[in-house]
Amino acid sequence: MTEKTPKIAFLKWLKKIVPEPFSLTSLSGDASRRFYFRVSYSKGPVVAVDASEEKNMNHQFSTLAKPLRTHGVNVPDIFAADLKEGYLLMTDFGDHLYQSVLTPQNAQTLYQDALIALLKFQTYSQSVLPPYSERLLIEEALLFQDWYLSRHLKRALSPISKRLFKKVIIHLVRSALEQPIVAVHRDYHSRNLFWLPENNPGMVDFQDAVQGPITYDAVSLLRDCYVDWPETLVYEWLQTFFDAFKKQHSLISSFPQFIRWFDWMGLQRHLKAVGIFARLFEREGFASHLPSIPRTLGYIKHIAGKYPVFLPFKRFLEDVL
Repeated sequence: MTEKTPKIAFLKWLKKIVPEPFSLTSLSGDASRRFYFRVSYSKGPVVAVDASEEKNMNHQFSTLAKPLRTHGVNVPDIFAADLKEGYLLMTDFGDHLYQSVLTPQNAQTLYQDALIALLKFQTYSQSVLPPYSERLLIEEALLFQDWYLSRHLKRALSPISKRLFKKVIIHLVRSALEQPIVAVHRDYHSRNLFWLPENNPGMVDFQDAVQGPITYDAVSLLRDCYVDWPETLVYEWLQTFFDAFKKQHSLISSFPQFIRWFDWMGLQRHLKAVGIFARLFEREGFASHLPSIPRTLGYIKHIAGKYPVFLPFKRFLEDVL
């Protein structure tokens, strides 16, 4: 998590757009070069973002925010922006991330809200979003090999192991590409959803949205790298999502097929996630995601053991890890 003293140029920009004296509080951010500050003044709190080191993020975020709100998705309203410098002023959703408020007692309600919001997001016009290409899906899965196994664990893979991993990726990518295409958030989980008393949840971090597989965000949410639930509950929530989607759209798929898509999509995403967590540590020095690796590896080994085609990969993981 990252906190920072605001830059002088950023403060000057804020003083131009906030019409009265204000107080500024640094907020914990994600593992990036974006910095968040709560701006408090008489009209209430808002959030200011200094993404001067990741300016492209603000452009994409701003481009998607208004049409998503119009589409009924509760994303931040942007009150002011300097896209050239990388500054934003937007809605403050508060401090209650899903990760911090989820309990066995409220999980059913909160996940129902999140899945309804996801259905709205998925029906957003795909034409403005880039495709989740075969190349990108492959590159993401390879992060596990390149950053977790090779660089983090310092494990040199044999040619046989590399061929095995390549076969796994081919299966996963084919499964992803055969799914119905929808708008995909790409990071839809408990750290990017805010619990709100009305119009729950508040959704952030959607700037990397693409058009891609229907199950991607569902597995990101229900097999979260930061919180886990019993598989019976996961599939119960998935059934609800599947039924709701089928009512709204033409979906030629049985639920067992949908589960396979979901499981295999999760395997691709979790390989990517472990690779990213390792890269954040090895390249950027961020250690905050390392504690999430064991849970995410647990998902990978569980799904690899569930499908015969992936059993050699599970044995490989057990040997290497």
